[in-house]
Amino acid sequence: MKELAVAIPSSIAETIKRKLKFLDPEIRQFLEIAAVYGQEFMPEIIAMASRRNVGQILDALDELRRLGFIKERTSDVFFFSEDVVRQIVYKSMSKSDLLQYHKLVGEAIENFYQGSLTNYIEQLANHFTIANDSQKALLYSKQAALKAKENYAHTLAIKFFDNALKYEDNIDDIFNIKYSLAEIYLLTGDYKKAIQQLNVCLKINPNAHRVYETLGSVYENMGEYNNSLKRYRQGLKITQGTDAVHTFKTAMAWVYTQLGQYLRAQKECEHILKKKKHVRKRDLSDAYIILGIIHLQLGKYTRAESCLKNGLRIRKSAGDKKRVAACYLDLALNYQELFKMKASETFYKKALTLYEAIGYQHGIVVSLLDLGTLYANFNLQKAEECYLKALSIAKLIGAKRDMVYLYDNLGNINYNRLMSDQTLFNYKQALTFAKKTNFDEGIIFSSIHLSEFYREKGQLKKGKSYLKSAQRVAGKINLRYYNFECLIEELHYALLTKNLKKANILSEKLISQLRAEHNVYYKIYGFIHRARTLGALKRYTKAHTYLKRALHFVKSLPRNWIAGEIYYVRGITYLKARKVREAENMFSQAGDIFKTIGNLRYLDKIEAKRDLLQT
Repeated sequence: MKELAVAIPSSIAETIKRKLKFLDPEIRQFLEIAAVYGQEFMPEIIAMASRRNVGQILDALDELRRLGFIKERTSDVFFFSEDVVRQIVYKSMSKSDLLQYHKLVGEAIENFYQGSLTNYIEQLANHFTIANDSQKALLYSKQAALKAKENYAHTLAIKFFDNALKYEDNIDDIFNIKYSLAEIYLLTGDYKKAIQQLNVCLKINPNAHRVYETLGSVYENMGEYNNSLKRYRQGLKITQGTDAVHTFKTAMAWVYTQLGQYLRAQKECEHILKKKKHVRKRDLSDAYIILGIIHLQLGKYTRAESCLKNGLRIRKSAGDKKRVAACYLDLALNYQELFKMKASETFYKKALTLYEAIGYQHGIVVSLLDLGTLYANFNLQKAEECYLKALSIAKLIGAKRDMVYLYDNLGNINYNRLMSDQTLFNYKQALTFAKKTNFDEGIIFSSIHLSEFYREKGQLKKGKSYLKSAQRVAGKINLRYYNFECLIEELHYALLTKNLKKANILSEKLISQLRAEHNVYYKIYGFIHRARTLGALKRYTKAHTYLKRALHFVKSLPRNWIAGEIYYVRGITYLKARKVREAENMFSQAGDIFKTIGNLRYLDKIEAKRDLLQT
């Protein structure tokens, strides 16, 4: 914890030092105490710290003001004329005086602000740390750290927790500090540091089940699902016969859900629900929520809605506002999958409002991110506003994983506004943060978008290098949606290079895999890309059949991106079949949609195709 470390021109420093040299020793002492306190100060504080009466201090301040060291803001508030003056005064003190004055100032703050001390614990931690008062440095560092953690000021919380560890010798308190640090590192995406802190906790207490729960969450966020399950099973073993056992069962069920092992996850949740009278509300609500997500993934939206609302009811009865808001997000997603966009928007906004009310910054980021993703289908400007607001908060709280999504989504918006430099910057930022946090899924989607960017620029070799990187990571984690994304991008290269045999094989493989798929969005894009391939193969009637099937899902919605893309591909298909009037009609409908959305990239593409119609 350092004070005042800014370079000062030597001429200015020498002038101020000369003035200091001729100051009355006692007046200089008052000035030095003021420099220790801060840029702005009150006479009463200086009086308490120097053990003098306020009248003496005011006389001294008059002299210091006359000499240009300080200025008067009001009758009872003074400040250094320039911060550089304060820095030089501070640096001119001997080490022994510095330690003594920090202690005196700390004690003065304790006395003067004793009725509102929580507003000054950060300053007290700093003062007593520099004064080498280990007992008070520990006390206030812990308080400052917890306050910062509550306010999601993660960098500050880490600073004060680390400082507290220098003085703490109680093993239980060391455990709690280490665990708190791990929670912060989990939130900010510093997973390696989180694991390091949690492993220390386990050395202190090998039977601390909450450590296994948090370790499981860390590995889950890293995409290391086997390691996550291993930690949850360890927690399950040591909590047998206690209420906490269901926490680990729901945690394992959630991992199975992410792995697509829906039947296994469903059995775990249903087993918990059978014992609902003996299960804590938190675990019971989680079981309902996970069942809701499973039904959502399986396309059973009515069942999903019922389960999610049961979970919501329990969370509301428990007064758990943070988890209520999380449930709103899940309901919003369910409605989005049903293409009930107004209902989806309503629940995203309800989650956002609730998170804002309780001051949960990470929840605000996630709500804005999800809301922006909804808007991206209809209005790029509104989507960008959400992403930029979320990014500013994510940077403040250090939420690196969310920053991966946000930079990538902003890259998509820039890309569709033909802002190439900004597109590339944002995609590369997303990839950088994904690599820093070992976020495999982020590496995949940001690499695919970089591949698409370079492919459309005609830089196929560079684009393919990013695709191969995405395929390598997707193969490692083996999550089907990312395998679909890689397959679709590989199909684009085959079509671009006119390798129609390969394109046909890839598109048939895509359709085959999507037969059992319940996610409507992936079905739609499967149909669109099969149609692209069939159009290239001059099988125009079959291509239109697939495009009509895709359009069926979204035709009742307001003007949206997917419909625009379907009309655009239909226009290309008609153009290849030399049906000029039909092609123009499709391009006109696509153009109207993309103009409403603000998608300049597709408007550019449509204009290029219309030029071909003229020839």
